[in-house]
Amino acid sequence: VDVFYDEVPEDSDNVALYPNPTKDNVTIEAAGMSRITVVSMLGQVVYDTEVSEDTYVMNMSQFTAGMYMVRVYTESGVTVKRVTVMQ
Repeated sequence: VDVFYDEVPEDSDNVALYPNPTKDNVTIEAAGMSRITVVSMLGQVVYDTEVSEDTYVMNMSQFTAGMYMVRVYTESGVTVKRVTVMQ
């Protein structure tokens, strides 16, 4: 059995996500961001966009209340942050 593992470096200290919990907008800040993906706790991708700036404001009021995983892709790797949406 051959097992291949591609290590993806995590760089969570260099990504800011606030406010958390949120009802409306959430601000994501990270140097060299290229993509943001939001995944529900069921594993469904509910939002995915390419970004070219270091600050991105996302409207979270479009999502139902609950917890989401926000994947932030940067030059140095992928960081996953949890965010709670309240109604």
